[in-house]
Amino acid sequence: IGLLRNKPTLTNCYATFADCYKLENYITQPTIFEGSNAITNVSQMFKGDTALKAPNGIDGMLDNLTGLTNAEYMFYNCKALVCAVPNGFFANNSRLTKLDGFFGLCSGLTQICDRLFRKELQDTNTFPSLTQARYMFSGCTNLTGIVSNAFFLGASELTDLGDGLNTTPWNSAKVFGNLHGFFADTKITGYFDTFLAPLTKLRNVRGMFYKTSENATLNATLKNCYYYEGSTVMERSNTVSDKLFANNPSLYQASYFFANNASLVGCIPPNLYSACKKSIAYLDYAFYNCTGLTGTDLETGENIGIREEWF
Repeated sequence: IGLLRNKPTLTNCYATFADCYKLENYITQPTIFEGSNAITNVSQMFKGDTALKAPNGIDGMLDNLTGLTNAEYMFYNCKALVCAVPNGFFANNSRLTKLDGFFGLCSGLTQICDRLFRKELQDTNTFPSLTQARYMFSGCTNLTGIVSNAFFLGASELTDLGDGLNTTPWNSAKVFGNLHGFFADTKITGYFDTFLAPLTKLRNVRGMFYKTSENATLNATLKNCYYYEGSTVMERSNTVSDKLFANNPSLYQASYFFANNASLVGCIPPNLYSACKKSIAYLDYAFYNCTGLTGTDLETGENIGIREEWF
């Protein structure tokens, strides 16, 4: 259990325990890297360890790894990892460059945090080299909660949160059931309408809240959209907000964003893509099978000329 503790010269833990599918009791405490502060790579470290548990949670696990740069797929497909996502889990890892798939397919995760990159709302830490965090919670089928407007604070350089942009055959698959958006196939119940506002350079959100059509038990979970009126939390009657992309002028890819979310209600705002109308290129199936939406005037306003197969 103390294998990786007190190793001051250790830098690389790439795939150290990957596919050890019977490994269960390694993370009895979250201090598994104590005294090994020089580690820079934990990519795929526990990837595929489907029996791995963390009975005392994972809060603070990465705090002492201040030089960490690569953490992609660290817990990918760790289905038995039953815990909440701690506030500011990556707060001390400001040198991060890669976070793809960190918690992907962790079906035991229970609760989303308010802030992924800052421990406290007033903190000012930033991530100048982190541009990509795709598939972060994709397939976390028991993850619930609300995506707060402070969720991405500090990570303003992020450009890519979506399924692949034709980069590899695996990432660019266009078949239903093979999409890996940031919150795809979770039980997230709602979001604040400005949760993407800190990401002014954002380009790709493909499949953000996508649900596989055969997974009907998840289709009715995303049903609330919130906003602040002063310090009071209010709920929007339309669950698709006109503020959603208001601060993302470089948005290029937003296909399948809400696909198969049957609990969305109200109208699609005619100015939804106003801020990014000069950059947006892909909106195919953005609202596919969103059967609770009652419509909008798609032929007027800012939507003209940028529609593909929304539905």
